[in-house]
Amino acid sequence: MYFQETKQNSHSTKSVAPRQVQKPSVMKLGNKAKYSKLARSNFIQEIFLGKVEVNIDLRSGGYPQRPSPLPSSYNDPKKYSSSPRNPVKTLCTFLLILLILAGLVVLIGWLIYRPHKPNFSLVGAAIYELNITSPPYISSTMQFTVLARNPNRRVRLDYDQFSALVYYKGQAITPPVMLPPLLQETKSTAVLSPVIRGASVLVSVEVANGLLIDEVYGVVSLRLVFVGKMRYNAAMVKTRHYGVYVKCDMLVGFKKGFVGQVPLLGSPDCQVDL
Repeated sequence: MYFQETKQNSHSTKSVAPRQVQKPSVMKLGNKAKYSKLARSNFIQEIFLGKVEVNIDLRSGGYPQRPSPLPSSYNDPKKYSSSPRNPVKTLCTFLLILLILAGLVVLIGWLIYRPHKPNFSLVGAAIYELNITSPPYISSTMQFTVLARNPNRRVRLDYDQFSALVYYKGQAITPPVMLPPLLQETKSTAVLSPVIRGASVLVSVEVANGLLIDEVYGVVSLRLVFVGKMRYNAAMVKTRHYGVYVKCDMLVGFKKGFVGQVPLLGSPDCQVDL
């Protein structure tokens, strides 16, 4: 009896109740599995795309360690890689910029200097000879006083190959007379007094008869014309030559046989065309 009790006691001391392990719910295990699978998939995609670098630490058993993601300020050089430049396109761009700059320089210069046409005015006339001969010819000697004004403040006027002649009813009755070159300073007035004479000029019968009639009435309509070249001269810059044409229409009191200064009737008008 004693032995049995001892045996039972010893057996009771050695026997240990089995541990009861609480099984997790199926829902929790399923969510964790899905999350770990999605994380591994995203990690593998980031490795292939080059967004992360894989570092293997031998001390941790050789398993790759997940590095921290790159900062948002990181710029991928492949994203901004420039294509090779086209030399033709570069040259065209350079020429376009050069033309724009040249245009701006010209515009600024024009705004600063802004050249104006000269002004001409007829103030006096003298007739020393005006004869008509057959078949018909007209021989004449005349002198006119003309004021040429330069209205520009910063630009000088350079006249070259300047000539003067007289017209009557649209036909020249004097040969052209060359005038000396003239360089007119800024805001100045030059006095031109050309004496126009030369060989007899052949005219039409209508012109000869019209001049005879006007001499009888004592009023003759004449046109003084200047033809030549002119250019603007500003500091060290000179423009190209422009053709200049000046015409001054006048009515003079003249009768046959009169010699000398003749009166100007009305206000003679001079027009300048460049």
